[in-house]
Amino acid sequence: LNFTARIKPVPRQKGQRLKHKPRASRVRRPPIPNKRTVPVREATEWEFTREAINEIVKNPASVMKDARITQFKSKDGKNDGFKLQRIRPRGVFGQNGLKNGDVVLSVNGHDVSSASSWPALYSTVKNAPTVAVEVLRGGRRVTLQYNIK
Repeated sequence: LNFTARIKPVPRQKGQRLKHKPRASRVRRPPIPNKRTVPVREATEWEFTREAINEIVKNPASVMKDARITQFKSKDGKNDGFKLQRIRPRGVFGQNGLKNGDVVLSVNGHDVSSASSWPALYSTVKNAPTVAVEVLRGGRRVTLQYNIK
């Protein structure tokens, strides 16, 4: 959709002043949905190609620039997962359903609370046709499904 307005030129003779300013043509904008009446549905399923996954694995440093990743500690002080902050909208995390403040709890049922578990996690996910990522978002658990072709 194009929401830019164009000004139509008014023909006039040399030296003639305009009586009024030209108005921009009206552009209809879509209505803003009312949060009370329109249910907000979040996308929870995405598709990846195996080549895209392999690119990410080959160069993990570039992926780490797309968000700030810190360990998340629950109220009892134990590590429950890792928290994503400062997610770049055009980065890997932002384009695939993860949001600022999300806490990744598990991937395909495997705990991700410590970085030492990540290599073993990669070996189990490497050839899987689907990957389920459990995320804590706004106090509730959400499962994001990634289908790999």
